[in-house]
Amino acid sequence: MKRNWEEWTRKWLLCKTNISLKSNHFVPIPQEHKDDEHTQQGNNGVPTDKDSQSSSDSQSLFEKFMSHARSTSLPRQVLRTCPISDTDVKHSKANLLNTKQLFALTFFALTGGSFGVQECLKLGGPMLMFITFFLIHPLWTIPIILMTIEMTCMIPESGGHVLWVYRAFGPFWSYMNGAFAFACSVLDNAMFPSLFLEYLSILLPRTSNNLPPLNYAWGVFIKMIILMFVTIVNVIGIDIVGNASFILMVFIVVSLVIIPCFGIKYIDFSWMASPISEKTNRGKFLAILLWNTSGMDIVGTCASEVLTPSYSYPRAVMYGFLLLVVSNALPFIIGTSIFSNQEDWNDGTYFDVAKIVGGNPFEVWMGVVGLCSVMGLLLVRFCTNSRILYGMAQVDQMPAALTILCPKFHTPIVAILVTSMCTIVFNFFNVYHLVEADMLFYALSTLLKFGALIQLRYTEPDVLRPFQIPLEKHLLMVFMCCPMIMCILILIYASERSQGIALIGGAIGVFSYICKECFTQYGIKEVAEKRLVRVQENLERMQKRIDVVIEKVKMTSFP
Repeated sequence: MKRNWEEWTRKWLLCKTNISLKSNHFVPIPQEHKDDEHTQQGNNGVPTDKDSQSSSDSQSLFEKFMSHARSTSLPRQVLRTCPISDTDVKHSKANLLNTKQLFALTFFALTGGSFGVQECLKLGGPMLMFITFFLIHPLWTIPIILMTIEMTCMIPESGGHVLWVYRAFGPFWSYMNGAFAFACSVLDNAMFPSLFLEYLSILLPRTSNNLPPLNYAWGVFIKMIILMFVTIVNVIGIDIVGNASFILMVFIVVSLVIIPCFGIKYIDFSWMASPISEKTNRGKFLAILLWNTSGMDIVGTCASEVLTPSYSYPRAVMYGFLLLVVSNALPFIIGTSIFSNQEDWNDGTYFDVAKIVGGNPFEVWMGVVGLCSVMGLLLVRFCTNSRILYGMAQVDQMPAALTILCPKFHTPIVAILVTSMCTIVFNFFNVYHLVEADMLFYALSTLLKFGALIQLRYTEPDVLRPFQIPLEKHLLMVFMCCPMIMCILILIYASERSQGIALIGGAIGVFSYICKECFTQYGIKEVAEKRLVRVQENLERMQKRIDVVIEKVKMTSFP
């Protein structure tokens, strides 16, 4: 541990004295760059004559793509620092996220409140929930938090884990990771409007015939209004999303602290003596528990839109984790004291707890908290999901149209609209029973993210990392084994239907990747060459922005 700390300090001192550290750069495919002497730089770093290009031209572009997809290392480039233009700097200062706003995004990426705990209590009961949430849950969340901080500070670019995996394993696994992550996100988003409608129905009085207050038509109308509102806010700017998320977060957390305080007189830990039910569906319980506390890594997808990523991410993520514990612990203690039986729990039990604690006003208050929680989750998920598509398009794994920015607000408007349309389509299906399959996609994606973290420690040990997990490479592998084992357990204990959905989804991902590569290259050499140039230009622009961030770190690390 001491040696790691000394090594970390040494790297920062090198930055202070402007001594350049080695820096790997994104290179999508080995290409032929000519200088004034007509030489090129190969993967092994040895210059070759211009005449040697004729032999390389004979190799098909498809073989180049497949060879690169199979490789586990990316070639290096020379560091080039190109400052962003004055216009871009002015825009970035006006619209980038500060630490406070990123903190709010992190809160909703992680939890958004304590309402997801109700389903876990229904499946496993208070005792099993207590053991897993306070003992096993940190072993899952903390490694993901540390991974997110290290990788985001190392690669502060929009696209997040799509680019992490691309840099570590190449385009194929990056494409699969992006496909898994986006499938998981779309299923998540499709559930939230229905959940909003469910909470709203609890608040509204039932009709004289004891029927639900909202019929199907009203339900569809309200869902469309919500999705339109969330889409417009995301198009206007990520800073607006950050401000709205911060306001919602403050209201939710304050409410989840005040309401339980009125229920202190009900505290009773007799439920701890109750045995764990043998009928518990452990696979579904584990999937929903981890689903309720997953998502920390998605905040890395908007890293290029954070004003000071190396400063903001460590603080925002750690504060978000602490707030997660507080916002879940207090309602859990009061709720299980009042309803200690597993059979008493459902998705609206916290509303009943609030009514017992403070009467009808508190029930309405808790209902409003639930609505704000869902709204915050939708705002943040739309923001991060659109950046997944944007990042994939940057490396030509999705259509280039997804990189189009809104001329006025400089947000990825096409990616946001595609996210909105996918959410609308899936919103007409009952996706509640797909939560377990949703978590399977997340588990597959998370395995690739942890693999990228470890791989880059071996292939790029000297790259500047403003934050680095203070463990040697072999100890890092051991530390990451616990969450990776949990991902494997999710895959093993999932129902056959969920496993089938995940298998079909994986097969579709592989097939679509092959079709994408063949369709864009077979027999159309000019199209493929333009594609290579476009990807290279996108990655060079990314690197310019990363260089600017690194320069800021050098100037501000040691005053």
